[in-house]
Amino acid sequence: MNTTLSLDELARHISANILQSVTDDVTWIFLGYKRRPKRGKLFRRFVSKEKLWLEDSIKRELFLSTWIEYWDILGNLLSIEVHTRINAYILAMFIEEHRSVGRLYKFFQIPDETTAVDFVCQGLVQYACADKPGRTKLFLERISDRVTNRATLARLVTGTAKYYTYWPQSIRIALENYVSESSLTGDIEVIDPRFIRLIEQVKSTI
Repeated sequence: MNTTLSLDELARHISANILQSVTDDVTWIFLGYKRRPKRGKLFRRFVSKEKLWLEDSIKRELFLSTWIEYWDILGNLLSIEVHTRINAYILAMFIEEHRSVGRLYKFFQIPDETTAVDFVCQGLVQYACADKPGRTKLFLERISDRVTNRATLARLVTGTAKYYTYWPQSIRIALENYVSESSLTGDIEVIDPRFIRLIEQVKSTI
């Protein structure tokens, strides 16, 4: 049965799913973890810098790699304008301050807004310009750049292959079913124009 789905609801749904890819144990299990590592600021000081760097890198790359899959799928389903506005909504979610969690990019251990914008825009361009094998390689390179332990590297190679075998396809199927069963209506809530401009800049680079 066909239902009505507002574009605002669609934007929130996609944003929530992107964040879930970072916080869900399933994606971390692909990469060889028993579950997603959870540490407060107090306990981070007792963990090696290399291990923290790896965990923070995985969080960031799960966010970007999931976002770019949605970016591609929506590009085939929506108009250019709507596609831009939904991705601007996701970017605003990442950058702007929220009452309950503050600025989301700090969860990813990104120090300031300028660095966060550069990370997202440059990362989206790199992933968008890569084919599927290229994205697998890019993901692995970006999470393992400072890893020196051979066993950890081997685990990441195997885990990245598993992640890219399953995750993008599952995202595609779920979203296509979600959208195909609905009639899209309305518009997305007001977005700061600078986020729209940033997404347009990313698109012009791809």
